[in-house]
Amino acid sequence: MTILQATVLGLIQGITEFFPISSSGHLILIPGLFGWGASPLVFDTTLHLGTSLALILYFWQDIKDLLLKNRRVLVYLVVASIPAALFGFFFDSFIELVFRDVFSVLIFLLLGTFFMFLAEQLYSPEGTLTLLKSLYIGFFQTFALFPGISRSGITISAGMYSGLNRREAARFAFLLAIPVTLGAGLYEGLSAFGSGLNVSLPVLFAGAFAAFISGYLSVKFLLKFLTSHTLYPFIIYRLFLALVVVGVVIL
Repeated sequence: MTILQATVLGLIQGITEFFPISSSGHLILIPGLFGWGASPLVFDTTLHLGTSLALILYFWQDIKDLLLKNRRVLVYLVVASIPAALFGFFFDSFIELVFRDVFSVLIFLLLGTFFMFLAEQLYSPEGTLTLLKSLYIGFFQTFALFPGISRSGITISAGMYSGLNRREAARFAFLLAIPVTLGAGLYEGLSAFGSGLNVSLPVLFAGAFAAFISGYLSVKFLLKFLTSHTLYPFIIYRLFLALVVVGVVIL
């Protein structure tokens, strides 16, 4: 893998991790389209750590408030993290082995798009976040392990299902992503480094830095965008991407 390839994949990771268009789906499709081959696990893990750091930096003030003042929402985040943590611990390796192919991306891409479309159709913001709603959103986050679903897409949709407005649903989704992505990244990173570093450090740094920069800008843009816009532009993009995947499968 070259530094240029790592930078491109890092930029894609940072954008697609937070835009509801599926980062894992793009990171499977893009290398396949350009003939780059599958990325090593240690590289994918480094990209996730880059986007996790982008979230931590962007929400640093919120994180301090959660730890020092707003303990109620902190409890909500801990509770909401449990389903995905358990599901990932037991089934992540199986999902990576069985569903990391173009056809699987297509199926889950369409399924995730349907969830987002339904969220817009049923959208009726009312009330505030509760413990039960947090657990509900956390349950939906487990589906993000399947490539093509999109973690942000499924958790924002679940927040909208539970009565949160789009921006608040996105804010909780991003805060919820911090412990899950950071924990998974550190765990997978230790495993990957333990089995040997088969990617150069400059390549890892280029990918992580690109993911960090594009991730930070993507979060900032999306939270502002969802204040006055719907998810429909992302739904349309996902349908277009599905057509591209169909073309890849046929050809």
